[in-house]
Amino acid sequence: MPESSPPTRREVLDLVAPYRDTRAQDLCWSLSLPVQPALAVRSVRLGGLVLELRLLGASHQVLVWAEEGTELLCVETVACLPGLAGPLPARDLRALSGGGYQWESSTLPLAGPEFDRAVARIRRSVSDNPHSLAGCYPGAPGAITAVLPEAAEAGVRWTTWHSYPQDGRLVRTRSGYRRTLSPRQRGADDHGNDIGEGVDGVRSYGAGPPPVAVVSRHRP
Repeated sequence: MPESSPPTRREVLDLVAPYRDTRAQDLCWSLSLPVQPALAVRSVRLGGLVLELRLLGASHQVLVWAEEGTELLCVETVACLPGLAGPLPARDLRALSGGGYQWESSTLPLAGPEFDRAVARIRRSVSDNPHSLAGCYPGAPGAITAVLPEAAEAGVRWTTWHSYPQDGRLVRTRSGYRRTLSPRQRGADDHGNDIGEGVDGVRSYGAGPPPVAVVSRHRP
């Protein structure tokens, strides 16, 4: 594993895309959709896995890869894609290749100043998490999509936020992928494999590369 990069304070990117006037209840969830074209992409190594964080025009995808980058273990899609995916479940638990996945979601109704304070807290969380990826949309103050990953026992977990200022709704999701470890691997994990490393770079698997103007947005 390459030497860790020094921690970097992250900023919320200005995404090169107009804000879609969607609603929190339009969000869908899937573990079976293919990789979607992205506005910004970031890869980080955490907990012995590689996470590919992708901000879409319609929300986000998180791809979980085996550390060697040769096996795709999980593709989580949360986006406004009616007809392609189902509504957000409150909770879910799945057995996936090489491990298990868990999910929970909630929608918070917030009015006026309370909504603004919540968005400000999300921005601070992004700044404090060196592995995060977040973007806002031009012409829509307070409309943010943020993915904040962290190492977890035998794997990774991530929290995402999707804010909808037009109707004061904040969608929070919490997900995790836990590897099925051999006894030898469990022993190795006890000696520090949960330290995260940045491996920034734009990659695309099956969706084609993002436009050149967007590629530059993956690194603030």
